[in-house]
Amino acid sequence: MTRHCCLVGWYIWQHICYKMGVLFPLKQLTYLFKALSDPTRLRIVNLLDAQSLCVRDLQEVLGLSQPLVSRHLAILRAANLVRTQRQGARVCYSLSRAPFLNYPLRKFLSEIVPFFPELQADVQNLQELKGNSVLKSEGSSRLSDSERPAAGLRNDANEGEDSGPVPGVAH
Repeated sequence: MTRHCCLVGWYIWQHICYKMGVLFPLKQLTYLFKALSDPTRLRIVNLLDAQSLCVRDLQEVLGLSQPLVSRHLAILRAANLVRTQRQGARVCYSLSRAPFLNYPLRKFLSEIVPFFPELQADVQNLQELKGNSVLKSEGSSRLSDSERPAAGLRNDANEGEDSGPVPGVAH
């Protein structure tokens, strides 16, 4: 059943790309998988699926240092998996809105999270910290694509383009 769902998701993804006239080069796909090949980056992407977060929030939830979180976010940005939005002095991160990338990524996350207690624990920790008002991000919950503000966002103009090698990931 799971294999069938994955195949259906893949066909939908191909159909969306075809209808939009978007080519997703194989090289870009390898950058995407290389960026997701690290457990910390998977944890970050899973949290950003729940809501937009700034580096400080990710530090609190994951228990990692600021330079380490920033380095992983830079790799995810280079792979066009996340985008940024400035909120005053803070920069908040959210998942990319590219339709040919967003749907398969969220579908993938929804299917793997139940099998990985670490990912479930991160989301639970996020909810607890949010309930205790420890988090600094103003975006406290997931926004639909139509609700997200367009101003101040980065990485939307070149999503899906071959942006070259992902820094920090062996090629």
